[in-house]
Amino acid sequence: MVLPHTYAPSKFQAHKSARRRIAYLHSDDVYDKGETFGRHKSRKADVLHHIVPSTQPIENAFDDLAKKLGGDALELLVVNSHGQSSYSIIGKGNMTPDKAVHFKTFRPFFMRASKIAGIEIHSCLFASAVECWPKKYGWTRENLMLFVDSVEAMVGMNHLNWKDEDKEAHWTPVKREIGKGTDTMLKIARAANCPVKAGFGYQQQDQTGIFDTPWVCARPNGKITFHAAKISPDLVP
Repeated sequence: MVLPHTYAPSKFQAHKSARRRIAYLHSDDVYDKGETFGRHKSRKADVLHHIVPSTQPIENAFDDLAKKLGGDALELLVVNSHGQSSYSIIGKGNMTPDKAVHFKTFRPFFMRASKIAGIEIHSCLFASAVECWPKKYGWTRENLMLFVDSVEAMVGMNHLNWKDEDKEAHWTPVKREIGKGTDTMLKIARAANCPVKAGFGYQQQDQTGIFDTPWVCARPNGKITFHAAKISPDLVP
């Protein structure tokens, strides 16, 4: 079956009687797991949290969340975890590009909603076209917490006051362009049939639910739009 490349629910798909929910998928190793972003706190009763154990495959976590949603409508799905270009570090084996197809689990829940905000991936560097990691020390899970996205699109340890030459010597640059990250976002958008939003850089303090760094929105019809930091995803048409 060919999936439709439009996310606007028809009057036959939308169920006004369905409870509209905001659902969070949290990695079990983030410090704010189980917390609600600032812009959603006024809707506390409608927010659902699901913490994914590091031993559970992400597709199984999707199924568990779907069971919790039951007959509810899904307005927004938030992924809150560490990450890299094109994948989130959540669950066993991580949420990698090859698992994008499993977002089809949420398609029926989005179809029940009369209003769709889509999917927001609050994982560092997810939209970046290339992986960003410290050249000198090699890739480790712990180094994720050191990523900082500068205005010049160079990832460096700014909070440690490293010199510019140290940043250039030991870190690869983040690329704000179409590539690995946006390709994966399009796969997710088409599987779930809704818009997908993610940031290019390090999401250090985005607990308000507004991306810290420039971010991108990918839609099921293939359209990709770029946005400045600190602009609420809710304001994007």
